[in-house]
Amino acid sequence: MQQTGSQRTWKHWLKISRLVPLMTIVVAGGVGILALLGRFQASLAEGIIITILALLAVDALTERLSLLEKIESQLGSFVSTECLRDRSQLPSPQERAQTASEIAVVAVSAISLMVPYLGFFEQKMIEGCKLRFVLLRAYPKNARR
Repeated sequence: MQQTGSQRTWKHWLKISRLVPLMTIVVAGGVGILALLGRFQASLAEGIIITILALLAVDALTERLSLLEKIESQLGSFVSTECLRDRSQLPSPQERAQTASEIAVVAVSAISLMVPYLGFFEQKMIEGCKLRFVLLRAYPKNARR
């Protein structure tokens, strides 16, 4: 089942990052309308605070939208083959860290890095290089956390 353009637009707008400012704008506008209709009595200070909240929400929403538009326009000109390389095209750890005094590796599994370069890492430890290996836990999409 394909989504229509209006369904995609609503899903686009109903993200948490946009929903909070939108809800603030709606509530502030609703309170303003109720105050105009005489259904809600707001003091001058409350009216000013509600107006400021609405303006801040509009500002936050427009800022987020402008940032997203900039990101989308930059990604539109992104060509993955220019930036992303095959692992065989990357420099080896020896080339990258020959003169390093500290090495930090972040990986889900560092086996493919550790096993072939174990001698290099041992030599760096002997030289006094600080080695840090951070192993990340990968969750399957349907796993409970």
